[in-house]
Amino acid sequence: MAPSKKKSQIRPLKEVSNYEPCPIATREVRKADVERFAEKLDDLLLAIRAHPRMQSDPHDSQTPGALFFVWDFVQRTRDKVETMSTTELEAKNESALEKWNDCIGRCGLSDAIISDNTGMMCSMMTRMPPVEFPANIQEKSKLCADFCPDSLNAAKNLPKDIAEKA
Repeated sequence: MAPSKKKSQIRPLKEVSNYEPCPIATREVRKADVERFAEKLDDLLLAIRAHPRMQSDPHDSQTPGALFFVWDFVQRTRDKVETMSTTELEAKNESALEKWNDCIGRCGLSDAIISDNTGMMCSMMTRMPPVEFPANIQEKSKLCADFCPDSLNAAKNLPKDIAEKA
């Protein structure tokens, strides 16, 4: 006798929570969005470089490994943004939007490492002793992770003061 086929008990996430997928890859991304995002990444990089334990040369062996890892990860994210074609993003090129979404996701990961006060995320991702990140770095990291293009803010009709913080 053949085994009976049961229907999957797994329901779509939308049915069991308020989850909504990140719409950034399906929305418009304009040159101004890319520039604002790059500025937020630059601010975060400056804050990380100002960390009390960061050496003047991040590659210096006296810079804690986990701090170097986070700086390098954010720097490479910034480099990816720098090489993006805003023309392709504005034309809604699928490959360009995928790269854009990847950069947004990378900021989410770096924020998870920076904001975790237990040090577990940092240890898990870097396999190095954790580093404590001051509040100013955590704030700038959150701004990068929560970045929302102007076009998405307009679609949500957010008040201007809230949209500026995104």
